[in-house]
Amino acid sequence: KENTLSSNLPSKKMAARRDSKLTPSWLLNASLLSRPADLTALVSLSQTDPEAFVDFESKNILQRMVDKLLNNTNESVSDKDTKLDVLSILSNVAADDSVEGAREAVRTVLLSVSEWFDDYLNGEEGGRGVGTGEADVEPELHKAMLLLLCRCYDYRLKTEDVLELTREDRILALETVVGVLEDGETYATELVQRAKPGSGQVGQWEHELVTKRHEKPLILQTCRLLKGFTSAPTYFADTGVDADITLHDVETFSSEISNLLAITLKSRLVEKLALALHDVLFATDFDSDSDEDEWDSDDEDWDAEKSALRQQKALRQLERGLLDASDHQSISAVFAFLQNLYTYAGPEKADVYRQHMLADTLLVPRLLLPYLNRCVAAANLLSRRAETYSNVLGNEEKGEVERGVLDDMSLVQGCASALRVLIIASFRAPPTRFVLGLLRRLNPTASLLRASPFVARHDYLFSLLCLLNINMGALDLSVKGIAKPKFNDDAEGDDGDEDDEDANGAGDEGEDGSLVEAYYAHSLLHDMAAVHAMMSPEAQQRVMQRVCVSGALPVSRDTSSYSAVKSMLEGGASGGQKSYVFGG
Repeated sequence: KENTLSSNLPSKKMAARRDSKLTPSWLLNASLLSRPADLTALVSLSQTDPEAFVDFESKNILQRMVDKLLNNTNESVSDKDTKLDVLSILSNVAADDSVEGAREAVRTVLLSVSEWFDDYLNGEEGGRGVGTGEADVEPELHKAMLLLLCRCYDYRLKTEDVLELTREDRILALETVVGVLEDGETYATELVQRAKPGSGQVGQWEHELVTKRHEKPLILQTCRLLKGFTSAPTYFADTGVDADITLHDVETFSSEISNLLAITLKSRLVEKLALALHDVLFATDFDSDSDEDEWDSDDEDWDAEKSALRQQKALRQLERGLLDASDHQSISAVFAFLQNLYTYAGPEKADVYRQHMLADTLLVPRLLLPYLNRCVAAANLLSRRAETYSNVLGNEEKGEVERGVLDDMSLVQGCASALRVLIIASFRAPPTRFVLGLLRRLNPTASLLRASPFVARHDYLFSLLCLLNINMGALDLSVKGIAKPKFNDDAEGDDGDEDDEDANGAGDEGEDGSLVEAYYAHSLLHDMAAVHAMMSPEAQQRVMQRVCVSGALPVSRDTSSYSAVKSMLEGGASGGQKSYVFGG
């Protein structure tokens, strides 16, 4: 009887086996029984437990997947979906940098990818072109390969590497990068238990779609890749990247950039870039105050200690919002890409492209202005720090202090690249444009000029601020050119007033609004003159040269704002400028 009872009890070995977790090797063996192989369970495991693929028991699992599935020519065993699952598993394992040896293991496995698979990639998604049907098919395999390469090589890919992946097909390479940015997340299916097994019932399992957002380093890496598509060394360097383009064939280079511009406009790449970077860098600019920190002026408990705590909290928010060097470099690469498209694509598409950036996308409110706000915060912080150090060390060490504190070159380059794009977008823009009106009301010049030591230190930034305000017409000191409202008693007169206001496009009401704009222009010009006076004579001469002669950027030199800036740079209002101000 005792033997009978003991035999009915589960042994410790059976209990341990029931509680044990399925290994990747067991799951792979099970998936190979289906035709084609179903790697759903392995993809889910790679997302939740990537370390299981590189431990001692599963050290050969990645190599087996590459040999048996990725390099397999038999479609009945490994079709396109199976190969995508293999690439997803490798990418998920390489994504977690906290797993020791994971990326090294993936890099080792990639060395065994056969040449057949490279031909398979090109055959499935290659041969694309503008206006062809192939360009409408998503390059899923190439996007998966780009994700994998970015992660296992520590987000240090170059544009030349992407072109090598696509066999020098620039259209396919650009669509691959755009696709990764557009997706913003990876998709996978996992098995989820809906009902547990019971008496007389079986358990129910279902496939569920799960998403995982791309990590910030991946988004910044893809942004840096864009610059190379419009960089001349990518086309002209003697590296065999493109043998069809000779060293001096500028027309062919311009044609290539025109094709890239067509893809940019068709795919709304500018909009996607603005939204992707905004979600990664600017979606949580400032945290809202918690309920426990709320107070009002009648609170008797409000004292100096609470004031100090609030100041410390504001400082922490400011420091948390500052961008690092990698952020500035990635955003600078995006702005360089946008500027190079305008510079190299040819004048026949310049107007369409400027209008697209200014009015058809969220580039200005979602990327340019938030980024410049971060630059302003960083510049003000550096300026205060430089002033503090100068006061402590004395004026004798002022030059050394400025070089050590104010020369944040990643910040300077990023701010300059953003201003250049704004200059291009605002050139010859009609004053009725809503975004141009928004720009004039959110002009970053006044905020940047508050960091006067920083701007005076970098005269190139000051030159760009001058050009930006010239193109926006923000320094028009006259009021005679602005139509006054008409006051008629009949209905037609009222309608005429609305038309006049719409035609002016300013949204201000008559002479009072024009006076406010003229006063603001005068105040802004005064602040610019104060910063200009802080510069050395050599720096002032460089600013004058850029504003008056430089042709690298489009500038409206036939406007009243240009006259005002030129007069300020020459040392003040001349007789002609005074007569212009007073309507003479």
